[in-house]
Amino acid sequence: MKGNNIDNIAGFRLEEFCRSCNCPYQQEIERLENVDGGVLEVRDCCKEQCTQTRYDLIQYFRDHKYIRNGPKLDIKECNAETAYEFNSWLEKNCVKIIKKRDGEV
Repeated sequence: MKGNNIDNIAGFRLEEFCRSCNCPYQQEIERLENVDGGVLEVRDCCKEQCTQTRYDLIQYFRDHKYIRNGPKLDIKECNAETAYEFNSWLEKNCVKIIKKRDGEV
């Protein structure tokens, strides 16, 4: 990627992935966002009971043309099993997932 100014590029949000795989927790969160309370409890369930694997999330990145921006990391060092844990690991290690621009290699 040319330059390091990625502030104006849309970054990945885990909710996109959760919506695409019809996560019941994400559906409940969206339902509760218009109602008072309950969202935090559902988010906690999501963290603890995510059913998607990190490999599902990696494939989603590939399919939707997302790329990593940040430090080079050895994914083998990551012991995350779920998509939620893997996304948290990426964030903790300052890796941004951004949409690949047309013509970018």
